Amino acid sequence: MPSPTPNDIRFARVAALADADTDAPMDVAARESAAADAGGQEALDQRITEQNRLREACSRVMDSPAHRCPDALRAQLTQAHTPPPAVIGRIMPSRWIGAVAAAALIAVSTVAVVGALKTLRPGPQATSMSIVQVINTDQAARFDRRHEVCGSDPSALFQNQLFPETLAGLKNGLTDVLDGSLDSVQLDLSALGYRYRGAGHCTVPGSGAVHVVYGNDQGQALSLWLRPDDGRLDLAQGQVYGPPADGPQAGRIMVWRENGMVLYLVGDLSEDVEQARPQLALHPA
Repeated sequence: MPSPTPNDIRFARVAALADADTDAPMDVAARESAAADAGGQEALDQRITEQNRLREACSRVMDSPAHRCPDALRAQLTQAHTPPPAVIGRIMPSRWIGAVAAAALIAVSTVAVVGALKTLRPGPQATSMSIVQVINTDQAARFDRRHEVCGSDPSALFQNQLFPETLAGLKNGLTDVLDGSLDSVQLDLSALGYRYRGAGHCTVPGSGAVHVVYGNDQGQALSLWLRPDDGRLDLAQGQVYGPPADGPQAGRIMVWRENGMVLYLVGDLSEDVEQARPQLALHPA
């Protein structure tokens, strides 16, 4: 192993000061020596602050549940460093993690976050508007149960044999079933990996509604209900509604009004519901 350079020794002194037991008696001579090495007391204080920030960042990376450092790498990094020399009072070398270890941990965190972002499917950005409650917990549970049944087995859709087997056919005939004032509808969710699997009549949101079911290759489903707006819910155009924010269906059910129709979207995953909603459109005649 090569001998430490003067810069290595200066760094070790500053690092030891940053990691010292704050209750310990201070070695004035050691502090003055470290201050001289750092370029003055002000520079030393800045270096100590940087060390503390680095240690705090390292701790966040190692312990964050969102992107925790892998246990194997964590063990290697925390065991591999050499404790710095004690230059003041009672030094606690076990609390100090070298700059290389900290940099590696922060790099691991960065890679984890970037990797997670890359796994997201392309789609619209998440809406920033708040979701207003319009259905209660019992109603949300009914939507969820029907979504689970018909999403896993589209043949359970009521009178599904009366609806076209293709999305193109459904789009051509849906305006006649729901409202003749609609010129066309945009119901294609293939950009998100979801394919049309069937449709049928359904009374969960009220009479005159149509339930459309989608599925993807991972076995997940999306359910869309459409019905003419009778004004009963008093929905504002452009506002997104849903179930109670503290309920189990929060984020997985969205309700909105568009061009005289009320749409209810339910999914297995909240992120899929959020990405699918802007893909759906109703065009008036």
